[in-house]
Amino acid sequence: MKEKTNIKVNYLYNLSYQIMNMIIPLITTPYISRVLGADRIGLYSYTLSIVTYFAIFINCGIPTYGQLVISKNRDDKEALSILFWELFTARLISGLVFTIIYILMVFSGTKDNQLFTVLYLNILAQIIDIVWFYQGIELFKKILLRNYIIKLSGLIMIFLFVKSPNDLLLYALIIQGSSFLGNLSLWFGLRKRIQKIDIRKINPFKHWRKSFTYFIPTVATSIYTVLDKSMLGWFTDTSFENGYYEQTHKIVLVVVTVVTSLSVVLMPRVAYLFLNNQMDEMKRKIETAIKFVLMLTVAMTSGLFGISKNLIPWFLGAGYDECIILLRIFSFIVVAIGLNNIVGMQCLTANGKQKQYNIGVIIGAIINFLMNLLLIPKFYSVGAAIASVLAEFSILLCFCWFSSGVIDYPKIFLSSWKYYVSGIVMLCVELLINSVLLPNVLSIAESIFIGCLVYFGLLIALRDSFVYHYFTVAIRRLVPNKKNID
Repeated sequence: MKEKTNIKVNYLYNLSYQIMNMIIPLITTPYISRVLGADRIGLYSYTLSIVTYFAIFINCGIPTYGQLVISKNRDDKEALSILFWELFTARLISGLVFTIIYILMVFSGTKDNQLFTVLYLNILAQIIDIVWFYQGIELFKKILLRNYIIKLSGLIMIFLFVKSPNDLLLYALIIQGSSFLGNLSLWFGLRKRIQKIDIRKINPFKHWRKSFTYFIPTVATSIYTVLDKSMLGWFTDTSFENGYYEQTHKIVLVVVTVVTSLSVVLMPRVAYLFLNNQMDEMKRKIETAIKFVLMLTVAMTSGLFGISKNLIPWFLGAGYDECIILLRIFSFIVVAIGLNNIVGMQCLTANGKQKQYNIGVIIGAIINFLMNLLLIPKFYSVGAAIASVLAEFSILLCFCWFSSGVIDYPKIFLSSWKYYVSGIVMLCVELLINSVLLPNVLSIAESIFIGCLVYFGLLIALRDSFVYHYFTVAIRRLVPNKKNID
């Protein structure tokens, strides 16, 4: 019972941390979309996409690899300390190398070099980031408090100081500076968790080969998460398309965060169970997680698609009509990403099948790149969104194929038909409501509330085993004398 509670608590802690990282940009999005405009936002998005490539190479797969090896050595403080310093040193060395390359690029006549200079804070934030350590020891609470204070301060500064399109550099400085200070704050609680180590015991180079296995899917993933924005900049003559794509993508990322947080906190536990050959317990946790993710993502997809017509003009303001179709396309990616994080990270990565995981991601990256080449020149941001959705679903198919010996996917997906039926009904209700209501916060809140009521109400009426169980538990707690609900 203790283990189950820990996973639930860690899920809520990590969910809170991830939502904080995404919700702050989401809070600022309506303001920034109006103050900076799609053109300046598009320039920021394109420039940040280039900077992100440097961050990816600096990380070199260490966040995922580090989380796994830390989780396996969390009971041995000396081994844990050696691993921490080796992994951080490896990241620091790669950070210095790519910093030199970055400086040469910025000062070799690159356009918008002032913006590139400010965005170097993003690279510094990656170098000092040690979230992977706290995730590995399943201490998610430690990540939160200081980051809340720092990033909320950044949020306030945006509203106080960013007033016109000319404040783009200031906006970038606030966003990236908050991220840097948030990562720096995690170091203050580290002394209690690790001990001093003789520097002669540290060998950072031995981890590069192993972490490179996790670096490959990171590079491949960047093709369909970052390259979309880069290619929009290459194939279009304006920054507006990148602005539309960026603002819509922010909305979807916040929704996706809710489900991906479960995978982050579950992976150390699944890796531990696999290492100790507790296969039945591991399989049970993975199947429950898949069911939970399906329940959430089907509702989220229906909700996003249904409210997009009213959400976009209210949230982003005038001039963002193209984001309506983008949000409807992106809504389907929520299901794919949610399941990919569970199936890929738990059934493959945590079970030592990183090679199969890499193959699946590379296939998705190739599909995304080819579809981008085909669709972006003709359909611009809409084409990039379609390519991303197709890539994620192709990855899901690969992951399911490679892990079919562990999980009975046909049984799970077919037995989840109640989610699909309830989702379709919810979508129809949402579309009907949003066709008659005006785009304001009250109507959107009403639409979301009614949609959730319809979705979960139908699941209770259909007696879905997953939802009905927790519904009956809640009723029994509210009405202690009620033994059964028939």
